[in-house]
Amino acid sequence: MTGMTDPTVGMNSLQRAIGKNEVALQKCDIYPDLQMLVDHPAPGEVRVTYVQVIHGRVRGYVVFIKAQPFEGLPCFSIGYAVPEKFRRNGIGAQIVEKSIQEMKNGMARNGLKRFYVEAIVDSENIASQKLASKAISAQADRDVVEKVSGKAAVAYMRLVE
Repeated sequence: MTGMTDPTVGMNSLQRAIGKNEVALQKCDIYPDLQMLVDHPAPGEVRVTYVQVIHGRVRGYVVFIKAQPFEGLPCFSIGYAVPEKFRRNGIGAQIVEKSIQEMKNGMARNGLKRFYVEAIVDSENIASQKLASKAISAQADRDVVEKVSGKAAVAYMRLVE
């Protein structure tokens, strides 16, 4: 059985690309301390990544990928990661919230006023569950089985409007 998708892998890959000047990040509209990258990891798939970079080092990373619609509205799966040395000081929750607001701003420019954000968190990842309960919803909405790994997980949902 494989493990759940770990956003830390994406964060570390982006850090390497930043270090090699292989990626051009764009400034965000609302929060000048965030930058974004829109790319296509697979045909027909769009990934929007928000990152806080200070002195060339990633401090926080949030990624959105379009998921199945929920209650008739678009839904985006969210993943997040914070380098170990920056954990446990609120950076993760701040960057997730700022990223959701930037995503809301970008979607509104394209006529989308309401959408859902969903975080699927490993049942054993207590730190990520705590962050999701701060930034997504106060408690998990349901128990799920993560599709790729088959592991037990919990889902947090938030309507963004």
